[in-house]
Amino acid sequence: MRNKKRAGLVGAVVCVGLALSACSDDGSSGDSTESSASGGDPIKIMTVAPVGTSAGGANLPESVAAVSAAVRALNERGGLGGRQVELVHCNDRNDATAAADCGQQAVDEGVVAVVGMYSQTGGVLPALESAGIPSIGSVGISGDGSELTSRNSFVYYDNLMGFVACPTVLSESGANQIGSMSYDIAASARVAQLVLAGGVAAGKPINPEIKLPPATSDYAPVAAQLRSAGATAVTLVSPEASSVALMQAAGPSVSYCNAQGALSEASLTSMGPAAQNFYESGPFPPLSAADRYPELQQFNTEMDAAEASGDAEAAVAKRKATSINAWLSVQVLEKVAREISGSITGQSLLDQLNKTTNLDIGLVPPMNFTQPTPIPGLERMFNTSVRANKWDAASRQLVPASDTIYNGLELLANAQGR
Repeated sequence: MRNKKRAGLVGAVVCVGLALSACSDDGSSGDSTESSASGGDPIKIMTVAPVGTSAGGANLPESVAAVSAAVRALNERGGLGGRQVELVHCNDRNDATAAADCGQQAVDEGVVAVVGMYSQTGGVLPALESAGIPSIGSVGISGDGSELTSRNSFVYYDNLMGFVACPTVLSESGANQIGSMSYDIAASARVAQLVLAGGVAAGKPINPEIKLPPATSDYAPVAAQLRSAGATAVTLVSPEASSVALMQAAGPSVSYCNAQGALSEASLTSMGPAAQNFYESGPFPPLSAADRYPELQQFNTEMDAAEASGDAEAAVAKRKATSINAWLSVQVLEKVAREISGSITGQSLLDQLNKTTNLDIGLVPPMNFTQPTPIPGLERMFNTSVRANKWDAASRQLVPASDTIYNGLELLANAQGR
């Protein structure tokens, strides 16, 4: 019965996709990190992420840095099956045509996997499907929905479930009435449906539901609309710049929640008191809790080494959830590749992934890649656990809001049952 309830949410929550994470810095397309062969020719893998893009679009050089740091450490451990790993980066520039070209490049260059992909538009998966190449650790926000439906895709970064959990997080923080703010565009509207379902699950129907043109620059009227409706909290379905603008306009009298990784600690620090009631909701504990998680300690160690070697994008100030997700994709690759008895190819890796159960990568509950999520349109999301982190102005870092781990599927089932 529970699975039927979850599946019944299809009309409200599928066909999702929104890029919320943005930062600056330039990058190049199609660059390659070479590694010398040991025990045979290098094994090639690819990461896809936009870099050097204009303001307003996703720009993820720090994600590429995280994959690169993980590959460097993997090679120091002996690579895969005694062979070194060569990383290729393809810049999709937030463009569907470029993304499709990245997929074809992966095929042409004979990569065995695409790891840590961040693609707003989608379009990479069709080429991977035709060649039997898996995508490991995609962010899952592609506009075409392919990352969450393709049998070649393995997603554990469930920022979409973060939006479902945000109303519950805000309610438990004491909010009596919760609004939402999103862009008035199709992709944003789809994600906003998840927020509405989350409001129902929390027993706090979303009001007001504010939709804005992407070009909005004055957020004072938005703050006034929240106050007029009596909302003391708001879920933000918006990228960093607009989220910051609203928080500065509405101030500390309102509590805020966005998906994990949407706002950097640098931005939160710059806002002063306006950020004191900010929460993020997503799959990973914050970096401030690294002493409790060996995987976060390893992430920091490998990123420190990359920064020391000259990669400025691996710096502490640039590390966030999308970086952790990208780094973890290489850990998944390594763990699964160990179980392959023959040659490591795209097809052998894909076959092994599709029979992998109880995969433990530490920061999320053990995953079973043989059991798709029972919601059409979200089948390839293999982790639906959500944590809440809160901004601590005194220490200028995100810290765990509590030890509670929410289950996004359960919240959706509760929304359906109310």
